[in-house]
Amino acid sequence: MFTTELLDDVTGRSRVVAHDQQSGEQECVDEPPSGGEDTPDSGLARVFDSPVIADGRVIVASDGAHNDGDWEYGGIFTFDTRTGALE
Repeated sequence: MFTTELLDDVTGRSRVVAHDQQSGEQECVDEPPSGGEDTPDSGLARVFDSPVIADGRVIVASDGAHNDGDWEYGGIFTFDTRTGALE
């Protein structure tokens, strides 16, 4: 089971969390960093709709209107359903 969680209501920075279907325990998390020298160019922002699962991937669309001054959050992201890795 995959959920999204808002981390920062100012920038809209969010994360995707995978939970074990039987136990409900957290299995993996994709959480974008919040600024700093080694941050990527973009990251997951505020998510308004449920993630979609198709062809072994979790697809998440997030609002692209927020940034923290260093880099922008938002876009469409895909994650592997088995590993939780960002593709």
